[in-house]
Amino acid sequence: MLNLKLIETFDKNGSQAILLSYQDSLILAFRGTEPSSVKDIRSDAEGYKVTCPSGGYNHSGFSKAYAQIGDQIQDRLNQDDCKDKLLFITGHNLGGSLATVATKVLKHQGQIGACYTFGSPRVGDIEWIGNVKDSIYRIVNAADAVTMLPSGDATVWILEWLAKLIPQFGHAWGKPLSDHSIQIYRKKLERIAEIRNPE
Repeated sequence: MLNLKLIETFDKNGSQAILLSYQDSLILAFRGTEPSSVKDIRSDAEGYKVTCPSGGYNHSGFSKAYAQIGDQIQDRLNQDDCKDKLLFITGHNLGGSLATVATKVLKHQGQIGACYTFGSPRVGDIEWIGNVKDSIYRIVNAADAVTMLPSGDATVWILEWLAKLIPQFGHAWGKPLSDHSIQIYRKKLERIAEIRNPE
């Protein structure tokens, strides 16, 4: 329907993204946490603060997860068919965190139009995010507990505990996180769009 064109997919050690072309723009979307993926839960759980060369502290797990595919993404954006197009970056949950990191570190000749994240955990402190030059729109549902994470050692312990339970109990743990699902975000955004544009 949108006539999107697939440019490239990126997949290494559980970090995944897709690069699409739409008219004169590019869309870089990062995959969020898969509830059955222990690697994803560990990326979320590894919430230790690390110093960033550009200033401030950020989440070590998100930085490591982005580093798996970051160079590949940068190399692809530098190619002739992409380098002059306006870039939009997005992701949900872990994908939103990686999108935030990408917005900070990517260098794109065609400029970054904006980053839109949905249900993203916190990625860095005020100084770290203050050094981001491009617009980031962080969309959060009021009852989405994931957007409050990470908040220290207790968070790390809880997420590591969940990582151990998932293989045993599957998706049963997801009910308390129902306001975090991308389907809920989509429904709420659709309702907002209907109110703003009734016809």
